[in-house]
Amino acid sequence: MKTTVWLFVVLTGACGAVTLFEDDFDDGNADGWTEYSTQPDSTSYYVDEGRYHMEISTASGFAFAFSGDKEGASFWHMSVPDYSLICRTTAIENTQHVGFAVRWQEPFSDQKAYVLWMRYFSDMVSIYRHDGANIETLGSSAYNLGFGENYWVRFEVYGTLIRGKVWQGDISDEPEDFLISVNDATYMEPGSIGMGCEGTGSELKHAAFDHVIVTDTAWDLAPFTWGGIKGSF
Repeated sequence: MKTTVWLFVVLTGACGAVTLFEDDFDDGNADGWTEYSTQPDSTSYYVDEGRYHMEISTASGFAFAFSGDKEGASFWHMSVPDYSLICRTTAIENTQHVGFAVRWQEPFSDQKAYVLWMRYFSDMVSIYRHDGANIETLGSSAYNLGFGENYWVRFEVYGTLIRGKVWQGDISDEPEDFLISVNDATYMEPGSIGMGCEGTGSELKHAAFDHVIVTDTAWDLAPFTWGGIKGSF
């Protein structure tokens, strides 16, 4: 499950962050990930060409996979409550939302977590606090999203600070500013990291994920730092 991704090592090392977890799925499997779906009989999970795919064939559904740097009795979870999740994702047409979760609490079916949703039908990125059927929007930002396009996502929690950003290009093209920054103290336990998709309608919902990495510290990026990093490739 955990592999060495040279580019990530360079970037995290340059910024002083410690890598807690990483998985690029190049080994052809998703070992260590716990899969949860509201429609398990209509959901498919598989790894193909280094990408972790999730498909929902029913009229509406929600599919996620969860992991972390600490092995528990029944699932992997995070060892610390403050961390930064980064991942690359692609959504296929008719996938309403692609989501990334932090501090997802056990059991997964309770759906207690902070989730950054890429809302493809409305060109928005939003951070929500989930508590079962009670979902509250903590913050949103307009962002143009296209099906079949690759996007990088960073979603992080530090104390009560929750913030996220989305960008295209290479990982080294990460913008300095966050799209959304909010404060909330509902979930303070480490929980698990997660990623998934959901949608309504009869068409297939499908998203793919790769290059997952979690670091232990926030980066306040400086343009000269990224210029130096990008110039080294």
